[in-house]
Amino acid sequence: IKGLSVIDLSLIPMSTAACKNIGTCLLEGEILSSLIFQLQNTRLGNKIIIDGLTRNVGLQYLNFACNGLESDIYEFSIKLAKILTRHGSLMHLDLTSTGLEKEELIFIGMSL
Repeated sequence: IKGLSVIDLSLIPMSTAACKNIGTCLLEGEILSSLIFQLQNTRLGNKIIIDGLTRNVGLQYLNFACNGLESDIYEFSIKLAKILTRHGSLMHLDLTSTGLEKEELIFIGMSL
């Protein structure tokens, strides 16, 4: 996705296959400065898109609000912390209503 800097996937009901395509674009695409996604999807869809952010390092604005990121094994907080350590230009992170536990949010905060 050459030249794309903003993706807003707010409240779009996407299939797992669509999430895989977005995840692939994030892995292989140009540097993205803003990502907003509030998917009406499964945990798998969220995981696929979050995995795609690991190599896309130019984010300044990241909004995960209203996505179910709860996990018994802290899967999403570990992935988010990993992503945040690679995004030196990040200015805004929204984790409102994600289901993350207090300890997970502290862990994510420590990664900054």
